[in-house]
Amino acid sequence: MRQITMQEALDAVSERYCKGHHYENVALSDEMVRRICEVKSLVNMGFIGTAITDAALQHLAALPKLA
Repeated sequence: MRQITMQEALDAVSERYCKGHHYENVALSDEMVRRICEVKSLVNMGFIGTAITDAALQHLAALPKLA
């Protein structure tokens, strides 16, 4: 699993009209997901081989447009 920084995780979704991103085999934490979820335009997210837990899912569930 590749380590990424908080900044790398946020840069992936920092575009003003970003609709989604896919994270695979990176050490993404629940805190990183919480920060990513501040981008309310997200409609599609993918997480495979990450370190997130059920706590991160609560943040994702709060996104109004996430499919």
